[in-house]
Amino acid sequence: FGQKRKMNRIGHGITDGRTDYSYMTGYHYRDEWGQNGPYPYDDIRNALNEAHTMDAEVIMVVNFGTGSPEEAGALVSYLNNVHDATRINQNLPPFNVNYFELGNEISWSTERGHDQYASTEIVYATRAKLFAAAMRANSSIPIQIGLVGGTNSNWYGNGWSGQATTVTNIINIMKTDVDFIIYHGYPSWPLSTDASPLPIMAQNTWNRNLLSRTIFPAIEAAMKGNNISSSHTIKVANTEYFTSLYQAGQRGTLEALYTADTMVTALNLDIFVANNFCFDHGDLADSLFFINNDPNNTTPIYATHKLVAESLRDLVVSINSSGLSTSSVKDQAGVTTVVESLSYVATIDANHAGVTLLIVNKFEQDQTASVSVLGSSSFLRASQNVLVGKQWSNTNMIQTSQPLSTLSNIVFPAASISIIDIVYQNQLTTTARATTTTTTTTTTSTGITTTTSSGSTTGKHDVTYLGCYLETDNNRSIN
Repeated sequence: FGQKRKMNRIGHGITDGRTDYSYMTGYHYRDEWGQNGPYPYDDIRNALNEAHTMDAEVIMVVNFGTGSPEEAGALVSYLNNVHDATRINQNLPPFNVNYFELGNEISWSTERGHDQYASTEIVYATRAKLFAAAMRANSSIPIQIGLVGGTNSNWYGNGWSGQATTVTNIINIMKTDVDFIIYHGYPSWPLSTDASPLPIMAQNTWNRNLLSRTIFPAIEAAMKGNNISSSHTIKVANTEYFTSLYQAGQRGTLEALYTADTMVTALNLDIFVANNFCFDHGDLADSLFFINNDPNNTTPIYATHKLVAESLRDLVVSINSSGLSTSSVKDQAGVTTVVESLSYVATIDANHAGVTLLIVNKFEQDQTASVSVLGSSSFLRASQNVLVGKQWSNTNMIQTSQPLSTLSNIVFPAASISIIDIVYQNQLTTTARATTTTTTTTTTSTGITTTTSSGSTTGKHDVTYLGCYLETDNNRSIN
């Protein structure tokens, strides 16, 4: 999103290795030259060639738990150093990888190396400083390095302080050597993790509250406390997410809604990456996008990614609401999260010629909305493109598209993902306003306000990567 770029994340639990899988011993790229499997380890050039074929940016997970600063530096040299002998001998140009993660979920005790090298965030960050120095010294281009801030959406880890304290300790140690801090946006404690639909639908609201009220302020305060210039940004990245239903093979409406809501979170909060796990997980039968090993039999999650990728405009603009219908979820810590029926994000192009909204109806009741844009008397054309699930339990979603002759009383079907696209004759210079009424047992007047004036974009950076992690088995070719 933003510059129509793609990203390929290389690495996950296999990178450091995991103690609950005997075959996940840790990835050492120099041991795998010429290997094409078996899963999960093969020649790193296979994944790099896939990224090149897709014209994709790469975010590389570095082996922190069973690797070393020397190995990390050598890897960056291979990827980015114009004088690297190994790559030159392979007759390859530099790969110019810009983004690196130091370990995958290393805050989790199941990851190999956690107990020795990441028993606390202080132990982790202290060693990470050595990795960062070795990596930057071996790159011919500037690189950005991310550190793990927590295992899941709750920003906790085994033995780690958690949340604001973890973030503060990492920045206090790393200072400008950290460019982004990572979490994985899975449903997690204190919300239910037993695949209950409403808590899953509440997770991104819970995440938005935690990020806005705790994580971002902690980053800002730590940067100020360490006299880090505002010219150096420390972003947040969600480099893995899905629901627990995906693990049970149920890749339908609820999963698609969670995907879309996670995208809304990323775009509205300026999160650097929102990366669905997983496009191809060793075997197509276990993938997020395909059913029964058939790339032509796609899931609603695939349809969601396709809809968003083909529809949103380039700039995110500020948006707010009032009076939406809500439902309350009490978590296991006794805290109530109020979940609005609609999640939404608004986008415009640089010429401000129109507005495209992504609106997710997370509830199993239809919602009705009327949209108006101040400063423009009429629109040239408008349309609604929608994926309709109706119920959380449905494994399929039906896609429909229709032109809109009016922006009044637009129906957002139950459990649906909508793109509303509005094109105006004149450049927008004022405020776009959407006025919503919710059709349930009662009718409630609500409002969604989108600011489209010049300078109203919310981003601190100009690209958010919305995507799906690609992992192939035996260098399988996927079209």
